[in-house]
Amino acid sequence: MADPSISLLIGGTILLVGFGAYLVFQRYHIPDFLVLIVLGAVLYELPVAPFGPNLLSSLKLVLPLFLQLTIAFILFEGGLSLKIRQVGRAIGPLMVHVVGAFLLTFFLIWLFATRVLGLSEVASLILAVAMANPSASIALSFAPRMRLSERAEAGVILEGVITNVFAVMGILYILQWAGAGSQLSLLAYGLQTALAAAVAVGVALGWRAVSRRLRGKEFLFIASLAVAVIVYAIAQLFLFQNGAVAVFLFGLVLGYHRPATISEHIDEFVGEFTRPVEHLRSFQSEVTFALRTFFFLYLGLLLLSEWGGVSTIGFGALLTVAFVVGRVPTSLGIGAALHFPKRERRVLLASMGRGLTDVILILLATQTAVIPDAEASVMLSLLPTAVLFSAFVCAGLLVWAGRAPVSSDAPAAGPTRVPRGAAPGPNGAGDLRVDRPPPAGPQAAYQATRSSPELASRKARPPGPIP
Repeated sequence: MADPSISLLIGGTILLVGFGAYLVFQRYHIPDFLVLIVLGAVLYELPVAPFGPNLLSSLKLVLPLFLQLTIAFILFEGGLSLKIRQVGRAIGPLMVHVVGAFLLTFFLIWLFATRVLGLSEVASLILAVAMANPSASIALSFAPRMRLSERAEAGVILEGVITNVFAVMGILYILQWAGAGSQLSLLAYGLQTALAAAVAVGVALGWRAVSRRLRGKEFLFIASLAVAVIVYAIAQLFLFQNGAVAVFLFGLVLGYHRPATISEHIDEFVGEFTRPVEHLRSFQSEVTFALRTFFFLYLGLLLLSEWGGVSTIGFGALLTVAFVVGRVPTSLGIGAALHFPKRERRVLLASMGRGLTDVILILLATQTAVIPDAEASVMLSLLPTAVLFSAFVCAGLLVWAGRAPVSSDAPAAGPTRVPRGAAPGPNGAGDLRVDRPPPAGPQAAYQATRSSPELASRKARPPGPIP
């Protein structure tokens, strides 16, 4: 067993390195996960204990726990972030794009895995499902900065969230199916999933009721995260390993709020509904920060420990080509169907970066007995190069998209919410609004009615739980 002081040294170093990568992102706009991968490779070569190759062995001891915890947080955050209503009537065509791009990319990766890499059917299926979806976290980082129309921005984020959730559930089902010797029927799995979903929705509704009574209490947000983890764990243990479905629906129900009864363009009114959820998402991002730091540093360690030679670079490049080619037909088709301008069509194509979810799912699969050691080594050697290549290509495509004219429906002066790494709004870090000209007409009359002393006392209260 490792010395507790060494464990503290490793943990503190990981968090400090993650914070440094975030500062680099703020200052130079270099994606923090690229910095973390490079720093992981540097730590692997550092000839000072407890770093070097021994660091990888130390982190493997806690890897299973971190994998399960991160899957729960990814799905919980996906449920909180899903905003289908913003897409409006375009939900049908956008879902055709999401499903079409996923299936075509899945087929290309599966073909590459079986014909080029020579992997087994199960390993090829896992690799294809895990890497056929764009990263939701990367989409959330660039979409608000690209000055897209609300419909296009919501569509880009919706694709990342939905496909990440589907990939997690798909991989967990494949692992159960392969581990059960192909004895798990789809009908039985569906019934088990429905039971887990019903339990999760019931718990979420109950927690919403409890939260209303605890409005304004300290530590309510961390209690919500604790309930999410408990829901995931109970579903894994007692509801046929359906923790993924349960925690996603728990977050979805918890993050839901009723539509405003007046124009949603009145930010102050909408803020009455969304502010508690935004605080929960903000707290969730702090926890996710530590998990992202751990896994991307771990990926940097794998880059050297599982290095397969020059062929690894070529295979990573081929995977990246599959990521792009799989999106071309549906990106052009949805752009024409919804009359997206050139800039937004290019952004849809550029949304091909791979990130945390792909890393988690491949690591999870290689930790099981379903994947033989030889095939696990091949998959792990491909993972860092594929993530790196996709990040560079995604950045280049976004630069190309940024040269196209801005849509007339896009915001005139920056995003309506502050993205990660940007300066906070006029009311501090929790303010997600930007400065706007004073309202006129009905908006001015409405806001004038909300300047009473009673309303001011209500605004001075601390943010409450999710309504």
